[in-house]
Amino acid sequence: MTRAFPQAGRIDPSAIILHPEELVVGQHARIEAFCFIAAPVEMAPYAVIQPGVRVLGEERLILEWGAVLGCNSVVLTTLARPDWHMSDALPPSLKELEHGRVRIEAEAFIEPNVLLLPGVLVGRGAIVRAGSRVERDVPPWTILHPNGSLTPRPYEGVREPKYHRL
Repeated sequence: MTRAFPQAGRIDPSAIILHPEELVVGQHARIEAFCFIAAPVEMAPYAVIQPGVRVLGEERLILEWGAVLGCNSVVLTTLARPDWHMSDALPPSLKELEHGRVRIEAEAFIEPNVLLLPGVLVGRGAIVRAGSRVERDVPPWTILHPNGSLTPRPYEGVREPKYHRL
C-alpha cells in the first residue's frame, strides 16, 4: 500500500517524513521503503528515492526529472564542520554549520551507499558510483568513482525517430 499525494507521486507507508508540508512530489515520482526524510525535498516527475535513503538538514534537496538516489545513501544539507577549537561538549548552536542545498539534475544516477555533502550539484546524466563521498560538484555526463576520479560518460545525444515514406 502506498500513500498518494495530490501531485500523483507515491510514498511507501514505511517511509518517515518529518515535515510533509515541505515535500513536493511530482507526477510518477516515488519515495520507496524505509526512507527517513528530515529536510525539505522537491521531486520532479519520475524522480526516485530508493529504499533506506536518509535526507537530513535544513536546506532543500532537489531531484530533477528522472534522477535516482540509490539505496542507503545519505544526503546532508546542513553539516557541522569540526575544527580544532570545537569539542563534543559544545552545544550545536555554538558550532559552525555549513548549509547548502543539494541538487541532482535530470537523468543523474546516484548508486547505493553514497554520501552527498551540503551545496553539491550533480550534473545532468552524471553517475556517482557506489560508496562515493561527494564534496564538490559533479559535471554533467561524467562518472565519479569512489576514489574521487572523474571519467567522461559516453553520450550519444538524443536519437531522432526515423520515418519512412509510404
